[in-house]
Amino acid sequence: MWPKPRIVAIDDDLEHLNGLVDGLNRQRLACLPIHFKEDGSDIPTCPQVRVLFADLHLRSGIGDDRRRHYQTMASLIGESIRPVGPYFIVLWSRYPEDAEGLHDHLRSHLREDEGITKPFAVLALDKTSYISGERIDVPEIARAVGEVSTQHPGIAALFNWEDGMSRASAGTVLSVLHLAQEGGEKGELNRSISELLAQLAKAAVGLQHMEDSRFRAVNEALLPILADRIATIRQNGKLWESAWSAEDAQSELELEKIAKLNQLLHIARLPHDMGNGGERGAVIRLPICIEREFEAQFGIQPAEMARKQFWWGSCEEEFFWILVQSQAACDYAQKSTGALPYHLGLCLSDKEVDSGTMPAAIWSSPAFDLGSGVRYLHVNARFQILLSRDQAESASPVFRLREQLLDQMIYFLHDYMSRPGIVAFAESKKTRKSRRKKKK
Repeated sequence: MWPKPRIVAIDDDLEHLNGLVDGLNRQRLACLPIHFKEDGSDIPTCPQVRVLFADLHLRSGIGDDRRRHYQTMASLIGESIRPVGPYFIVLWSRYPEDAEGLHDHLRSHLREDEGITKPFAVLALDKTSYISGERIDVPEIARAVGEVSTQHPGIAALFNWEDGMSRASAGTVLSVLHLAQEGGEKGELNRSISELLAQLAKAAVGLQHMEDSRFRAVNEALLPILADRIATIRQNGKLWESAWSAEDAQSELELEKIAKLNQLLHIARLPHDMGNGGERGAVIRLPICIEREFEAQFGIQPAEMARKQFWWGSCEEEFFWILVQSQAACDYAQKSTGALPYHLGLCLSDKEVDSGTMPAAIWSSPAFDLGSGVRYLHVNARFQILLSRDQAESASPVFRLREQLLDQMIYFLHDYMSRPGIVAFAESKKTRKSRRKKKK
């Protein structure tokens, strides 16, 4: 329930640790101090850490073997702290020159496939500059800590953005508490809050579905408030002015980089982000039972369908069919009964896309990257499939379209399907040309 520490300081020398923590406190930075013991015990998990101050030489029994010290730090991060978000390390050490070597070691040894995030940078604060014998220059430590972010202004801006999101969330919670206090009597605040949460959930998804996921139901109700608070955040102007240069803004990106940025914005690939195949926006492979009866289902062979209806231009590359869950947002939120709607599509590489004019029924995604090069998603408005809820939820998604791109796709498909047609007579080009000549 409570926020986890975002700044952590680790040292085996208690006096050095206290001096560092005092310096952080003078910068008004809350920090979790950890006095390291030889057995490495009593180190809590800190998944939300953003800055890790750490002495490199924590174990006295391994001498000057840098690699073993690097491995100690890797074990400390991977087995105890286990960060799951972006963070950087500030090497609080008498040997600041080890920062680069530590960074290289952690980048090659920490396993992100095991859920452990690698540090994006390892900076250094030289202990000898702030500690002389028993004297610790706390004000100078505070000044140095305050300047750490200037070495990475872009990262500092991103952390500032994250802090703004936290404050917007806090403001949203506060607005709910104020509303609960207005309607409740003294000593009845807990009950007022509970009633208000229940009413928010009911308003969002309906009485029949509010118990399916209480968190999701309340989330649906509070998101508009949060979105408005986020849109009106006022941030540190000087910090953001240094986040990028004019040259950064004017630079042209290669297609591969563009694809990676689009993936970041619009494609969810992590298991906890994708959910199951029944989630709105889930992209699943065409079920084998349908693929085997493809021609019977659609009246056309797969390869011919791909070329004529999905703008697939390569006869050499293999392809696979996908389905995109395209349910209306209100139906999804209220878990409306009935089969789930999907649109048929192909996931194509750049070299597989046909030339010429793309059929009007096709929605084409921006370029994105799934880890195997540039890809495009082509979805045809004219080919829909219904899957039972059990069949859909048992499927493993390849990825999920985030809401902005999904809504753009659904709007395009529905706009195509709802276009009106009329019966009308029109003049031929030949007749029109002849008529214009006569006028002259």
